[in-house]
Amino acid sequence: MTSDKNIVICDCSRSSVYSSRFKKTKKRQKIMGASFEDLEVWKKSRRLSVRLYKLLRDCRDYGMKDQMLRASVSIPSNIAEGSERKSIPDFQRFINIAQGSAAELRTQIYISKLANILRDSDAKELIYELKSISKMLQSLHGSLKKL
Repeated sequence: MTSDKNIVICDCSRSSVYSSRFKKTKKRQKIMGASFEDLEVWKKSRRLSVRLYKLLRDCRDYGMKDQMLRASVSIPSNIAEGSERKSIPDFQRFINIAQGSAAELRTQIYISKLANILRDSDAKELIYELKSISKMLQSLHGSLKKL
């Protein structure tokens, strides 16, 4: 009778350990195994980059235009590159780079608004989107810490 109880106890504790490990592995596979194209933050940052290209199509300030477009393309590009590395620390590093590019682009949009390169309404919408992207990146970074 005692041995039966011990077996049951061992089986239960083993089961909970495996269950916990299984859940963590599944969560990691869901985030790290997913294609970057499935990440909402990548989709949103890609759309923002395309929108900026269209808004700046006729811009004659080539220096500012070039800087802004490079920063905007850097956001989804770094998300994609980090995701494909399949290493959590690498992915986190590339997310940090994408966040830096988002902050850089926000600064350039503020300057472009004051220099009348972008209309106020377009600048406000872009800044709103960039703040949202930054929050999503921060959230993704935090999720990776838990894996």
